[in-house]
Amino acid sequence: MAAAKGTYVYCVIAAARRPRLARVPPGLPGTGRVRLLDVEPGLFMAVADAPLDRYGEAAITRGLGDLDWVSRAAVAHEAVIESFVGETAVLPMKLFTIFTGDERAVAHVRAERARIAGVVRRVSNHQEWGVRVVLDRARAAGAAKAKRAARASAGDGRLAGNHLLGGHHEALLDGQHGGEPGALTAGQPAQVRLDERARERRSIHRHVRFAEQER
Repeated sequence: MAAAKGTYVYCVIAAARRPRLARVPPGLPGTGRVRLLDVEPGLFMAVADAPLDRYGEAAITRGLGDLDWVSRAAVAHEAVIESFVGETAVLPMKLFTIFTGDERAVAHVRAERARIAGVVRRVSNHQEWGVRVVLDRARAAGAAKAKRAARASAGDGRLAGNHLLGGHHEALLDGQHGGEPGALTAGQPAQVRLDERARERRSIHRHVRFAEQER
């Protein structure tokens, strides 16, 4: 006597043409080959026959305690879904979505036609990607330390430059006015010009720095 089977559903597919199955992977262990069910024009379901002694409610409840078993099933489930990624839209079903037969599976999707149509409109011709970010703490700490050292070095350079600029102020003022009392007041236009040039240099430096950041 043949074991009872259910209809395992991987995903719902929106496509202008019936999707090809040549490159679709085998699917969950112990299930039949992946096949398509026609829901309506332009809408299909990727399904497979699933023996209920392995994927019935009681069997799945037992299997959920075995992480390796669940992991293998999840990877196989996702691989089938990903094989249809080139179609207009792919709506994945949850892991272990099983109906008693093809008719029940199709009836369920047709009953959700309006909601499914809205989702298809929203995700058509889009792809979903998962991004994994890994932090190398040692490398990040080293980069931060080098950056702080560079800033400190740049700060020392600015201090030295300011000292030289201050000496240049004094030399010009002393040379023009002989360091006489009241020379700072008399030489104010020269000092203003030097201050303006210093500000211009700082402004140019900021603009160059911002331009480099925007590249």
